[in-house]
This record gives sequence, structure tokens and C-alpha cells, in this order.
Amino acid sequence: MIKKKIFILLIIYLLTLTGCTMNEIEEYSIVAGIGIDYNDGLYEVTYEIYKENNGETTSLTSIIKNGEGKSISSAVNEINNKIYQIPYLNHCLLIILSESIIKQKLDETLNYLIHDVRIRSSSYIVTTEKEKPKEILEKSQESKQVVSYTIFKKIDQTPSQVGIWNHCNFDYIMNEKIDKNGVLLIPIVNFQNDLNITKVTIISKNKEIIKANELEIFVIQLFYNSVNEGLLRINDYFFYLKSAKSNYKVNKDVIKINLHLQMLSYDDLGASSKNEEKNKITAYLEKELTLIVKNTFMNFQKQRIDSFGIYKYLQRFRTHFYKEIEDNYNEYFYKLQIDPTIKIDLLTSGLSEERI
Repeated sequence: MIKKKIFILLIIYLLTLTGCTMNEIEEYSIVAGIGIDYNDGLYEVTYEIYKENNGETTSLTSIIKNGEGKSISSAVNEINNKIYQIPYLNHCLLIILSESIIKQKLDETLNYLIHDVRIRSSSYIVTTEKEKPKEILEKSQESKQVVSYTIFKKIDQTPSQVGIWNHCNFDYIMNEKIDKNGVLLIPIVNFQNDLNITKVTIISKNKEIIKANELEIFVIQLFYNSVNEGLLRINDYFFYLKSAKSNYKVNKDVIKINLHLQMLSYDDLGASSKNEEKNKITAYLEKELTLIVKNTFMNFQKQRIDSFGIYKYLQRFRTHFYKEIEDNYNEYFYKLQIDPTIKIDLLTSGLSEERI
């Protein structure tokens, strides 16, 4: 009898439970990219949305919707009112922040994004220099391509060009933001003619400190041991960088870094008659790269910004020492001396008939 009563109560209880609501894919507008700008006290948010053709969403074309408001939320609400479908951000590939956001509203913007559970951890965050995010995303109407996807793939697959910093995914940016000595490196996108990403803006404590060029980014990548194959320009010389290995150790106030690079020349230097020429070029490159590494390091020291991940090294391998200097790390970094050792193997197979 008791079991029967329990069973009846259980049935009644189950009948009162609400079921899960489900939406069909046709009810969603799939957002490929987001642009966020700030001017004259107003936020402007732009969505690039995959276009729907004949009832099917296509990844080949897109439409643009934007809204304004005194907050990011109010700007987003204005966009939502213009879209008859539900905005779906789970597949958002790219977030473009304007230069004004970087300089004035970075902390508020990142806080908004980190609390939006729909943003993917693998989304890339980039910024602009002369163009507004809306202007870049609107290129899709001219070029007949999904601009967010194009930029995402450019950053995601960069073996053809040395100097593109690709550690700008959402998780990485947010982790660096939380870290007391964290440094954000956000690629600068230029899409005035063709897509171009050759600089990064470097941010510490939510303030833009410096814009780094390709060669400076290359030095940063050497410290992280994350250089891809690709063309490398040193003064007026071009080489194809085949491989790069680096390691460093911090001993008290001196950092010793060893770099081993393999480069392909643009000329065949394999003949014995050209060995002297090859040796001269190798010596020249080693000398120039030593200066480049030293000067880049010292330039960042003046700004009191460690873009090289040295504090991460100390956190992992010199934990007790790092705890002693953590609160005054920037001053410690400013006084750090660098001792680079560079070894270059200039490979003998050429890439073209043009001489160096």
C-alpha cells in the first residue's frame, strides 16, 4: 500500500516537471563575428551574420546588423530588435575591438564578454588602427566573403609569414587579464585594400603601452619558441626561415637566451667558391639579430612591460623567487640584463635566381 502511494506521488511529481525547450536551426541567426566601437559616449556593436539563402544558412556570404547604446547591452538589444531570429553566438569566430575601445573602455568590454556564456573560448580577439570594426565587417558586402572567417583563418594559419602573433584567442586574453603581471598581445587588422596583419598592440594593466612591428613580434615569438616558417626580412635582406629553436634561463639579474635558426637564402651559396660569401652573410646576420634582440628587449624594458613571458618562466621554475618580486616585478624586469647567443645555419639551397 505504501509503495503504491509513493508510486502515485512520484507520477504526480513527474507531471509537474517542465521539459527542455528546443529551437530549430531555422530560428537562429548564426553570428560569425562581432565588432565593438565607442565614440561620443555611445557603444556601437556590429554583428556579421551568415546569410540565409533559400531557407539554408550559407558560410559563403553574410549580412551586417548594428546597434548603438550607452552600454554594450543596450546596443546588442537594438540589434536583437532588428533581427527576427535568435542571435546565435556560440560559433562566433572573431571579436573586433576598435582603437577607442582599447584606449578607453577595454576593461568594461572584456568584463562584458567574459560574462557572456555564448562566446566561444577559441574566438579570436583583434583590434583596428584606422578603420572602425563596422567598416571592416562591411567589407563582406564588397568582397562577397565572410570577413570574420577570412580574418580568423589568416590568424589561425600563418605558416607563410613570420611575425603574426596568434595567441589572441579568448581564453588566453582573459587569463592574461586576470594575471597581475599579465600582458595582452592583440593583432591589429588592416583591411583598407587587402587583409593585412603585421602589428600587434601590447596592453598591460588594461592600458595600451606600445604597438609592436613584425620584427619585434618575431623577437617575442623567439622567447615563446612559437615562430612559424616564413619570410623574414633583416634590413634589406630577405630569407626564408625554415626553423627556429630557442631556450632561456634567468639567473638572478641576467637572462641568457640561446637561439638557433635555419634559413634558406635567395641564392645558391653551396659552391666552394662562395663559402667565403656565405660565412660573411652568416656572421652579418648573427650580429644584426643579436642587436635586434637586445634593442627590442631594452625598448620593452623602458616601457616596464614584459611581453616575452619571463614572468611565466619565473612562476613555473623559480616560484619562491617570483613570490618575492611579484609585487614589484616591473622594476625587476627593468633592471634585468640580457645575454643573447645566436647561431644561424644558412642552408645552401636557393629559392630564386635573385642574389642577396
